[in-house]
Amino acid sequence: MARLTKPAEFAAKRTAILAAAQRLVFTKGYEQMSVQDILDDLQISGGAFHHYFDSRGALLDALIERIERESAKPLLPIIHDPHLDRDPEATGLPLHARSRAHGPTSRT
Repeated sequence: MARLTKPAEFAAKRTAILAAAQRLVFTKGYEQMSVQDILDDLQISGGAFHHYFDSRGALLDALIERIERESAKPLLPIIHDPHLDRDPEATGLPLHARSRAHGPTSRT
């Protein structure tokens, strides 16, 4: 019979596994970290781990997604700030390079 869990409990345990994995990857490195290290850290069984992740590779995929989300969080207010001046013609070039590439630019 399939194991039944509440969504909030499932998410909390999955987050705990990801947090342990992230700590271990940062301290030991991914190649040296084993699933057993995570099991020992959290005092859970292999069956419990596999309830949340099919494999070590699936854990790595989820960990990468987590790190990407965490990295983007501080940038979101900047990205979505409607008061920031966005130049639709900006090329990423410095002002002096843009003036040569696109003609004179006002430097006021």
